[in-house]
Amino acid sequence: MKKLHLKSSALILLILLSAVSCVDEPCFDIAQLDKYSEETKEWFVNDTVGNQQLIDINGIKQSLVPISSNENVFEETIEDDCGNTYGRFRYQIQYKTSITPFYFKVNINGGYEGDDFYIELECVNNQTANQIITAYNFISKTCTKDNAVITEHDELEIQNKTYYNVLKITFNSTPSINDIKTLYYAKSFGIIKFTQANGNEYEVY
Repeated sequence: MKKLHLKSSALILLILLSAVSCVDEPCFDIAQLDKYSEETKEWFVNDTVGNQQLIDINGIKQSLVPISSNENVFEETIEDDCGNTYGRFRYQIQYKTSITPFYFKVNINGGYEGDDFYIELECVNNQTANQIITAYNFISKTCTKDNAVITEHDELEIQNKTYYNVLKITFNSTPSINDIKTLYYAKSFGIIKFTQANGNEYEVY
């Protein structure tokens, strides 16, 4: 009788474990996900955008140099109960400035949930070794961290050139007055302007 009880308990445990591991995946709205993916990929930097020239408020010029750019489609995919599969992707571009000690990294992400479609921006001052990272969700149009205010502008004119769909990222605080306070990122063009906490501005021209 005791052995029978143990076998029954083991069988019940196995059934419970199977039930827990079997998670229902509701059917994907493929048309909606495709729309989100297409709109997110519009924020990738065009291949034609290479080294760009910067000028600060004192008239000092330097280059904004893309040091790497790549797009990855991850092998990880999720299958829903309707047999549809959808995966994740990431685009990354990194920049450095030719004179000032700034480094930037931008990750643009997509996937199979609303929270998957976002841009992550990293600013590093190599002189102070200070780093700050924030993110913006393209679907909810909100900053997903509490360290910045991010607003999307339909258009912005810089150095007599008009850019469309521009994210303005303003960090709430900076460890040093020499660190990045505000960053502007334009759809298809990438970084077009940034300012330091000390008030100096750098604009692509």
